[in-house]
Amino acid sequence: MVRARSGLWVGWGLALALGCSPPPAPPVEDSGAPDSGSPCPGCEVICPPGFLALDGGAGCIALRPATECPPGTMPVLGSTSCVAVGVRGCPAGFTPDSSGWGCRDVTPASPCLGATREKLGSTTCVAVSDCAAAFPPAGATHFVSAQYTPAQLDSTHYNSIRAAVAAADAGAVIAIDEGTYSENVPLPRSVWLIGKCAQQVILVSDGGANLGLQLAGLQGAVVRNLTVRGFAGGVAVFGGTAELSGLVLEDNTIAGVIVSNPGTSVRMSDSVIRGTRARPADRQAVGAWVQKAGTLTLDEVALSDNEFAAVVATNPDGGVRVRRSVIRGSFPIAQGPVVGTFGVGAYAVDGAWMELEETAVLNNTTEGVLVARGGSRPASAVLRRCTVRDTRPNPATENFARGIEAGKGSTLVVEDCTASGNAEHEILITEGATAILSHTTTLGAADLAVPSGTGLLVAFDAGVVAKSLAMVRPRAVGIGLETNGALRLEDSLITDPVLATLPGSTSGAQAIGVSAKSNGALTMVGGVVRRASGVAILLSTATASLTGAMVLDTQLKSGLGGRAISVQDGSTFTSVRSAFIGSHETGLASFDQGSRASLTESSLEGTRADGFGNFGIAVLATTGSNIELNACTVTGSRSIGIAASEAAVAVRASFVSLNQAGLHAQDGVTIMTGDVVELRLNGLSVSNDTRFVGNGVISGLGSVPLPSK
Repeated sequence: MVRARSGLWVGWGLALALGCSPPPAPPVEDSGAPDSGSPCPGCEVICPPGFLALDGGAGCIALRPATECPPGTMPVLGSTSCVAVGVRGCPAGFTPDSSGWGCRDVTPASPCLGATREKLGSTTCVAVSDCAAAFPPAGATHFVSAQYTPAQLDSTHYNSIRAAVAAADAGAVIAIDEGTYSENVPLPRSVWLIGKCAQQVILVSDGGANLGLQLAGLQGAVVRNLTVRGFAGGVAVFGGTAELSGLVLEDNTIAGVIVSNPGTSVRMSDSVIRGTRARPADRQAVGAWVQKAGTLTLDEVALSDNEFAAVVATNPDGGVRVRRSVIRGSFPIAQGPVVGTFGVGAYAVDGAWMELEETAVLNNTTEGVLVARGGSRPASAVLRRCTVRDTRPNPATENFARGIEAGKGSTLVVEDCTASGNAEHEILITEGATAILSHTTTLGAADLAVPSGTGLLVAFDAGVVAKSLAMVRPRAVGIGLETNGALRLEDSLITDPVLATLPGSTSGAQAIGVSAKSNGALTMVGGVVRRASGVAILLSTATASLTGAMVLDTQLKSGLGGRAISVQDGSTFTSVRSAFIGSHETGLASFDQGSRASLTESSLEGTRADGFGNFGIAVLATTGSNIELNACTVTGSRSIGIAASEAAVAVRASFVSLNQAGLHAQDGVTIMTGDVVELRLNGLSVSNDTRFVGNGVISGLGSVPLPSK
């Protein structure tokens, strides 16, 4: 990090017995070497990219913005300007969140009813179809009306939809006037069924366990402007192609719409699927269900109040595209063999695929979006420019409340999305799943009484690559890495974690930036962890590597803590050209046999005391751990720059400046110097090209209280 151009600046002074809050000490004179109170105005300091030289040859500190960055932006190492982070803008129908972080869908506050639906961009419900539109449509060849008298019936006029369909040739246009029709309708040929409007044309079950409309192997069938209610499957398409629009599919069992069989392709638009319920012996009920290699596209569709799931894609080579739609209010099965398990907004499983674009997923119970594996076949999902918010646990079981989850070997892509107010985890990647996350914001509720979850959890052999994430106000933990979970995090921000207790946790309330344990692995390139409480990055039997990153302003928790990095239980931490600034208590602390930390061209700046006036130590190695500092700057500590207790520390070509005490050794540790230094058990080894500038004293050898893990 630095290169000295004017002589050695190492000097050993009197041992200083430091208390928890030692008074300022005068400079200590030394035999021949310049004392620590004398800056070196003639010394040239060459700093690495992203850092600038302190006056007086005192080292290098991070170049960063001088003031707080506004919402939607973050500081970066090496620039005085803030840069954008998280979502890159809100599409039509969405608006910037009032906090300035991420987007919020513009939708009605309460679910829509009847022949109305939620439409993005409207706070009021809109009609599913237009009852004032011209009717019958141009080109109609067959006509259906519940009001026709017997004298009006002929080869083109019918009281029954089913009778008209049976009589019509392929390509016929069947106009259905106002009325309630109690029948199920199989379509033997490709015809157009056009109702006057969904509010006035209602197809209801005759009481049997039948599908409402069944299309099998037809090409180009069209169904518009109907309500289909009370069937064991509202509309089912088995093979062929179909267009469905202006429909209300409500209060059906099993599914609102079913798309099945290879080659089946259905587009549904301007419709609502609502109130699907499971029958007593069924395992599930689904609003829109795609299976057996079928394909369904939902454009401008509202899916609301469906038991178990709103949208499900299952089986290989099949999938669903959801565009500019609203998925809300799915809830767990109330009876049967899977009672109380899931209420999923959108679900891909068993080798299927799912794409959500500019879609709002809200107020579901247990899961907003879930992608997993059935048997040995992992599913996949892509989310772009979506919001996923306010997922709640099942009140009967208090299990799960996840915004976006990928599990069991599945793959997930999330881009320009906002996950907010989901009570357990905003995003969960687990059980061997892989994910690519970019330009995405997770946002905890501003009201602390409203449940919100961790920002991101990566666990159980899962792997994630993430870029430009903004994790704002996460509860308890910004990012959790557990049980071999691995994350590469680039140019991202974790800011203002909120003190909370995770469900099932025995650790009490936390507000950690990153928690990695049980072989969790973090690679962080660029980015910032800001204003965590207690510990910003906590490693327990884990690894972390930071390059070009900053950890800023770690706050106290109940007056204690405020540690930027805690390396413990045999963990490994490395830092290259990174900065740890404004910690309260300790900048970097390592504990336990086998724990290792190595910092290169990095800075630890302005470490302060805790809430009781204790500590203020930039670097601490204790209880068998080791730390290496290579070309680093340790500056402005309230108490001690570098401390070692029953540990090994090696300091090479570094600056120790403007601390109350530069070094401190106790509990059997010996301070050693040399041209070349290595880690030595119970040694605080300092190379002769390390400079000490402006410290109250250079070294202390008494016994002082030290922080514990």
